[in-house]
Amino acid sequence: TGAEIQVLAGQTRFAMDLLNDVLRYPSFPEDRLEQAKSIAVAQIQSEEDDADSVARDLFFEELFKGHPSHKPALGYERTVKGITREDVLAHYRRYYRPENTIIAVVGDISPSAVLGLIKTRFTDWSGEGQTVMPEFPRLERGSAAGTRYRFMETEHLSVYLGHVGVRRDHPDYYALRVADTILGGGTGFSSRLASVLRNDRGLAYTVWGATTAYAGVEPGAFMCYSDPPPEKKSAAIDGMSAEIRKFLAEGPTDEEFRNAKEHMRKKFVFQFETLDSVADYLISSRRYNLGVDYYRRYPRMIDSLTREEVVAALKRNVDPEKLIVIVVGPVDEKGNVKKTGDRKE
Repeated sequence: TGAEIQVLAGQTRFAMDLLNDVLRYPSFPEDRLEQAKSIAVAQIQSEEDDADSVARDLFFEELFKGHPSHKPALGYERTVKGITREDVLAHYRRYYRPENTIIAVVGDISPSAVLGLIKTRFTDWSGEGQTVMPEFPRLERGSAAGTRYRFMETEHLSVYLGHVGVRRDHPDYYALRVADTILGGGTGFSSRLASVLRNDRGLAYTVWGATTAYAGVEPGAFMCYSDPPPEKKSAAIDGMSAEIRKFLAEGPTDEEFRNAKEHMRKKFVFQFETLDSVADYLISSRRYNLGVDYYRRYPRMIDSLTREEVVAALKRNVDPEKLIVIVVGPVDEKGNVKKTGDRKE
């Protein structure tokens, strides 16, 4: 969580005053809290009517059992409704502290001027007591595969499959990012999964996959997605699994490997296209200890990777025998496709 303020360059002092007020002296008035809760509940209810959102939440629920990551990003309707002003204040006091804060300022102003404004407003900021960060259970790949079905009245299925992935600081992270570009990312419909399942076999309209999805301080997920019509459910799931196995066994072609690295180098520069994206880059660099020269090192790190290193990283971090599969749409609890006339929950 955090705060974001956008002002004209000449209003930097005002922005710092406002940021100081927001971070250090929030009042959390009851009426604004109730308004925020109402908005959140409406968003939750909207997502409950969206098959893709339901499938994603079920996937994370299975994937991250026993860990806070299993919860939907927006929370549950019952818990959001029960949040009190005291709960919000307790959360603020525990986590909104100077030792847990990164400030990024981007725009037409000198670093020394910004530093002076920050020092005059935040030097005397201190939290109450010692910082106590939560301890989370260790996330690891499950010991066995499993499939879960959820009925919804939809034209297409929403299918997720995968298992627990890696953290942002994992030594294989960059090799896996190259693999992601080839297997399920890249540009347009050129990835392995999209090319085979969509373009060649017509099994789904949308197909993608990533081994580093949501990788952060905590492990993310190896996850693949497709939206096949109900009658192509088995073919689509088997097809995704088969392409994953093939990719693990054979790895990328030399051409795929070269194109992926070139795409990643070119795409990287767009992190510096807007003020917002530069600020996000600066915060991420600090949060994940990437170093002030990360923008210089990143292209060299990608260039230095070999095809063999990417294949080895895949084999260490992807296990097609331990895939969790989630299917949401016109199917019963055993995965049998329901015909139009039989679709009553």
